[in-house]
Amino acid sequence: GKGPLTPHETMVRISVLVASALACVSGAAAFAPAGLPLGLARQSCRTGVTDVSMGKNFEEKMAIVGAVKERLSSSQLIFSTQANGMTMKQVNDIRTTMPEGTTVMMVKNRMFKRAVGNSQFEVAKPTAVSSSNMWIFVDSDIKGSISAFKDWKKKYKKETGINNGVLDGNLYDDKQVMAIGELPSKQELYSQIAGSIQVLPSKIAGLVKEAGAQKTSRAIKLAFAPDA
Repeated sequence: GKGPLTPHETMVRISVLVASALACVSGAAAFAPAGLPLGLARQSCRTGVTDVSMGKNFEEKMAIVGAVKERLSSSQLIFSTQANGMTMKQVNDIRTTMPEGTTVMMVKNRMFKRAVGNSQFEVAKPTAVSSSNMWIFVDSDIKGSISAFKDWKKKYKKETGINNGVLDGNLYDDKQVMAIGELPSKQELYSQIAGSIQVLPSKIAGLVKEAGAQKTSRAIKLAFAPDA
């Protein structure tokens, strides 16, 4: 074989190995649930970033289930899309484009089903059947989150859309979730209500003024009416 590496060749080899390790860790972290210890993501690099939510042992799996449960506890809506064939860039992109309070997580079906058990999202269990799903957990900005997903899908020309979604314990399909995204947001509803409240007093004042004028006119007519 070849002789020992030169100092320059040794440094190049080390640089490549370090760069590969960093890419693996950052890539795994992109697919890991929020709040998951980095060690879990790092250990999963050997089996590929898409397997990061598998967990190596019972404790790690329970940590993942706990992280999913924590997100469910504050979520109004969850929906999923197939993650097969996604690149790390695409996953990172959808995470950064989602509004505040919305989280994107890659979760294996078995652990997802365990996490949603005995919750309003339990109806999603039968939908967790594809090999790999990306779940979006929405705290408050439902309209903004669905709009961000639509833009992301269009940007990357994704053929697959939303698998299913759950809101208030009800299971919805792709078209229904998209329709929910067209409804006014809470902020828009509050603005409409506030506008109605401002208009109402002026309308009431106008009616009172009109009624008062009618009474005054009638009183004047009676005052000047000839005696019978």
